[in-house]
Amino acid sequence: MRLIFFCLLVVFAVQVRAQGYDQVKWDFSSRKNKKATELVLKASIQRGWHLYSQHLKGDGPIPTEFTYELPKGVKKQGDTKEPAPIKHFDENFGMDVLYFENEVEFTQELKGKIKNEMVVSGKVTFMICDDNMCYPPVDVPFEIKL
Repeated sequence: MRLIFFCLLVVFAVQVRAQGYDQVKWDFSSRKNKKATELVLKASIQRGWHLYSQHLKGDGPIPTEFTYELPKGVKKQGDTKEPAPIKHFDENFGMDVLYFENEVEFTQELKGKIKNEMVVSGKVTFMICDDNMCYPPVDVPFEIKL
């Protein structure tokens, strides 16, 4: 069953890479509070689709992953945070999966000598599924002014 599922993912890969994902819209920004500067990585997810947590284990869907290129003198403070995901047993993967619906906001705190107009670039790698199919992972690049 997993082999068939994987083959279907590969078949859709070329089509998805060409058109991108209309099911997820990303908004990238930053905000400052009294103690830190945060990157805000917000996904708006079309109804019926799932975006997966960063904290998946096993041979299931690909977890969401953030890669950052930080300016000199700036470092990440801890890991990228996410709210509590939905936990659900997925028969297609034969395991419990952790995912988000509708909207999710990931945040990454930064530390160091942060100046206005500095830019953090990077990419988010993610996979989405609905109840019938999954698309292969895709990378979305971003640039965020601090």
